[in-house]
Amino acid sequence: PRKSETDLENVRNVLRALKVRYFLAIGGDDTASSAVSVANGFGEGEISVISCPKTIDNDLPLPADQSTFGFHTARSLGMEIVRNLMVDSKSAPRWFLVEAMGRSAGHLALGIAQASGAHLCLIPEEFKQDQIEFEDICDLIEASILKRLAYGKNYGVCIIAEGVVSKMSEKALRKLFGDRDPPTDPHGHILLDDAELSRSVSVELLNRLKHLGIRITPKKIGYELRCADPVAFDAVYTRELGYGAIDAFLKGYSNCLIVRENGQVKPWKFSDLTDPVSGRVKTRLVDVSAQSFHVARVYMWRMSNKDWDNAELVGRVAAAAKTTPEELLARLGRTRSITVE
Repeated sequence: PRKSETDLENVRNVLRALKVRYFLAIGGDDTASSAVSVANGFGEGEISVISCPKTIDNDLPLPADQSTFGFHTARSLGMEIVRNLMVDSKSAPRWFLVEAMGRSAGHLALGIAQASGAHLCLIPEEFKQDQIEFEDICDLIEASILKRLAYGKNYGVCIIAEGVVSKMSEKALRKLFGDRDPPTDPHGHILLDDAELSRSVSVELLNRLKHLGIRITPKKIGYELRCADPVAFDAVYTRELGYGAIDAFLKGYSNCLIVRENGQVKPWKFSDLTDPVSGRVKTRLVDVSAQSFHVARVYMWRMSNKDWDNAELVGRVAAAAKTTPEELLARLGRTRSITVE
């Protein structure tokens, strides 16, 4: 409905014709932003519009310690899938490149990686530049593969948040989409599922590493994570949000998002959550300066700045790659400046 003011008014007229008094929107940032836009066109007391935060992406601006409902369930199921892939990667040595949902934020990919113990995870928030290249992603993964190979491990699992596509340059996007403009959804977002990110990266890495006998298999998980029965947390959480939504309606609230803060369910005004320029609900990103992100990074098999400064380790990695330390540094040493440490 946000495509034009005409479409928005059509929605309002339908709600008026149906004599709708209470309008509860349940969804993510697009749903919440649409609800805000629809609500702004009604007169005072004409209709009450409330939104509940549902998205496995966990990217709505809730209190810092609160998730969107669906996130815990999706992370739990994703953890089980990746743990199974980790066993398979070791028993029939290969690398799995797992692409996880998350259009703008890396919460889900990172959460699955932390819970499963995946060997590597890449999310859009960690890149220093506003725009990245396809080769940036490939270089980071290749460096990790070679580091593990230097320790005698020719297998592993890497999780990539699909949202890294949203940070790609026009050149990188055209490479992913076969030299054509990326297709978009009704809200104007790139159809990330059509990008085949994990498959494209796998093909590139196979070309680079086939002489080392490395096997790479792409895997995409996403829609199946949205359809699982809720874990206990989400089952309880949704009851509380539902109660909070009805309570807000009965108390006369409108243009609000229902949140849980300090153990209490309450309404937050949309006006405090939206971008004044775009009118969209703000996106909550992974805080890469937080301790939680540092903890996640520490357990990954990455070539860190400290690693690149370690001549002995660089020599081992170069030997595993069947190249010289100088050639390795010239080709992959730049990865130290691509992401935050």
